[in-house]
Amino acid sequence: MTGRAGPGTGAQLAPPTIGSCADTVQSEASRRRLLGSLADTGTRLLGTPFPPPTADLVITRGDAYRLSPVPSARCDVTGQ
Repeated sequence: MTGRAGPGTGAQLAPPTIGSCADTVQSEASRRRLLGSLADTGTRLLGTPFPPPTADLVITRGDAYRLSPVPSARCDVTGQ
């Protein structure tokens, strides 16, 4: 789960050089490190600022990344 550590928008995935904080060099490096560690591994990224579906696979696209949604099964949290 990324919380605010991950990319806040799809625009920050392609390319990760786009950022909105004061330290753009550090924020880009953080996004590249996170996305590079997840890309093409089958690991699900749970991006809390993303709309449903929030579980995505990170796919490499050249020097950038894209998200591929992972369909989720509905679960009954009431136990019935």
